[in-house]
Amino acid sequence: MKKKAIEKIPYMTLPACDPDETVLYIGRTAWRNIDHERHIILEVYENKEDRLQVPVVRYVATKKDWGIYDTETETWSRRKMDSYIYGSGFCWEDERIHRPYNMCGSRKHENRLYSAEDLSRIKKFFGKIRAYSEEEWWDYFEKNEAMIKNEKRSRAYRRRRERLEDRQRNTPPLDEQALLDWADACVFHKRHYLYYKKRHSRADLCCSACGGTYSGKWKPGMSYESQLERLIEEPREGLLGKCTLCGAHGIYKPQGKVKGSHRMKGYVFLADRYLDQGVVLRYIELGKEWQLEQICGEKEPEMYGAHEKLDGVEIARTYFLPGKDVRTDFHKHDPWKGEDFWDDCNLYGNANICINKAPVHPDTFENLEGTFLQYSALKEYACAWKEVNAKEYLER
Repeated sequence: MKKKAIEKIPYMTLPACDPDETVLYIGRTAWRNIDHERHIILEVYENKEDRLQVPVVRYVATKKDWGIYDTETETWSRRKMDSYIYGSGFCWEDERIHRPYNMCGSRKHENRLYSAEDLSRIKKFFGKIRAYSEEEWWDYFEKNEAMIKNEKRSRAYRRRRERLEDRQRNTPPLDEQALLDWADACVFHKRHYLYYKKRHSRADLCCSACGGTYSGKWKPGMSYESQLERLIEEPREGLLGKCTLCGAHGIYKPQGKVKGSHRMKGYVFLADRYLDQGVVLRYIELGKEWQLEQICGEKEPEMYGAHEKLDGVEIARTYFLPGKDVRTDFHKHDPWKGEDFWDDCNLYGNANICINKAPVHPDTFENLEGTFLQYSALKEYACAWKEVNAKEYLER
């Protein structure tokens, strides 16, 4: 919008004020072609003899923009024509005037157009826009404002989606199996469980590492037959034992304290190269789940197997590029479609995705070589602390 050219256009003025004292403001309209673009100009005059030469405001609109020129302060703004503050709030009214919004009739009488040609000019300019009532002629301008804002938001949203898709398309794939093997060794420390159920001097055990079950006596008997039975160490909750089937070491856990499955979580930062000299920093949630399988016995549930499962999911990706703003994408789930997707904005409220301190994967330091962050000293910082917030560190 060419504001300087619009300011040079002379005011239309009013020939005379309206004799109806209930009319407070009168509007006049005109079309102007400025820089090969059609503009509609609305000038609102106060219905007083001494206020007919200079309008209170000059409202200028096109199909793509609008602006309000305050003649008293000689400044431009992009306020709404009707702000709906306390039921009133036209851009030409005194801000101290507040009326209930249910007084629609008074608004129609107090704010009129100069002639029927002005209304016809407004309707032709805005084309397909329809107002609820022609007496509320300002509705044409308000709907035009809403259309401009919606189109602007739509364009911004499309640009954001294009940039998001471009980031996902250029993000290198993740070696999930290698990451899970590292997590099992370094995050969960090869943790296994030996589930047990004591019966006097005997015990039934189940190993989560191999899934096998076995029984034995942890207290030797006095009879000759007891010497031929398998002897095992006494299982005690929380202590470390050894599976006689696979030789794996596990933590003893009573069968009665296991409710189906139990799980541990951990987090890790892993950086990869992105494009030429950029970096994508992944924030990954790792999990390990232990499941004890039981069946109904004659008197009580009996163990018949167990298994372990490792999993991991990327929660967030932060992109670092030289000379550009840092961008963070978040991994979300749509419960209606049953799909996972990436988005460039976080969730709200208690569901907000937080990026906290976590260990840094050792491959990160190799992947940073050759990027613009290779001298960030992240390796030295991560070695000094067990867990760090690599995202905040690299942002700084």
